[in-house]
Amino acid sequence: MNSQDVYLQMTFPNGSVSFSEHTVYDKQKFVDSKVKYFSTRDKPEDNATVSVVTRQDYQRGTGKKVF
Repeated sequence: MNSQDVYLQMTFPNGSVSFSEHTVYDKQKFVDSKVKYFSTRDKPEDNATVSVVTRQDYQRGTGKKVF
């Protein structure tokens, strides 16, 4: 089984944005899990819209270089 990198952007109701980078084996299962996690938080302000973004979007959003 091959691993692959996935880059996520979480957008919160207050407009703040967070990015994360992960190495996963099953990309769809991982993304589905993150969507479920961020849509079922106890406090509505902790919920977020999860989007898969490109490596370039991740770099722009975080200022980090990904090799």
